Amino acid sequence: MSQIAYTVICTIQDEARAQQWLAWLTNGHIDEVLAGGASSADIIKLDDEMNSRNGITYEVRYNFNNRRSFEEYIKTSAPRLREDGLKRFPPADGFDYSRTIGEVISQ
Repeated sequence: MSQIAYTVICTIQDEARAQQWLAWLTNGHIDEVLAGGASSADIIKLDDEMNSRNGITYEVRYNFNNRRSFEEYIKTSAPRLREDGLKRFPPADGFDYSRTIGEVISQ
């Protein structure tokens, strides 16, 4: 079975709010996703010149060992974690979210 990469892309309009969001990620949220089934996580800040969105854009890439563990995470942990994140960092406050899901071909 192939690994699954689950990427959350977030563009943030305000630098101070971006720092709050990063602190939230690194002080518990990522650990909760790992506890929910992810095997690893990376935070990537996109280079400004490569960023087609307005604001500061980050990718948070979670890897799951297989699709079954990813689907279990989506069913059991993701709804609560997404709700918490949207409550703290809503789109109305300048946060724009998107997600991608894909099969890891090689590492």
